[in-house]
Amino acid sequence: MKNLQKRGFTLIELLVVVLIIGILAAVAVPQYQKAVAKSRATEAISVLKTLKQAQMAYFLANGDFTDDLSKLDVEIQADSFLGDVTEETANSHKYYYSCHGKTYCSAKIYNEDLPDFEFSNKPDDPYRHYCLAYGKSAKAHDVCKSMGTSDPNAWRPEDYFLLN
Repeated sequence: MKNLQKRGFTLIELLVVVLIIGILAAVAVPQYQKAVAKSRATEAISVLKTLKQAQMAYFLANGDFTDDLSKLDVEIQADSFLGDVTEETANSHKYYYSCHGKTYCSAKIYNEDLPDFEFSNKPDDPYRHYCLAYGKSAKAHDVCKSMGTSDPNAWRPEDYFLLN
């Protein structure tokens, strides 16, 4: 009789493969989550730039800024919120946008993993754009650090990152 040799993987070989997949997943998943957070942050910045331009157009047409974003000639995606947060929208993981007259427009979110943003509306300081990670998680700080530089003149330089 021929000696039939069984073919297959040993338990050690299978454990090594599972270990390698586990290590790769442990490295890849946090990087993926950071990339998703950064893309959401980039979307918020894009909307804020649009709001700021609309505020400046409103200022040129009316001689003053507005707190009521419905008066601006701008359209925001349906999955974002304009104005103040309500109980229904507070935990939605979506940014809500507001403008506060002559001072600034902001994008805020009640998600510890995503930062908040502020853009200046002031004609004398039009380039002040901040990523704020004040009181937020380490992931929010990492997103802000990857998008800008710490501002030594800010109230809390470790939490305010000046966007380029």
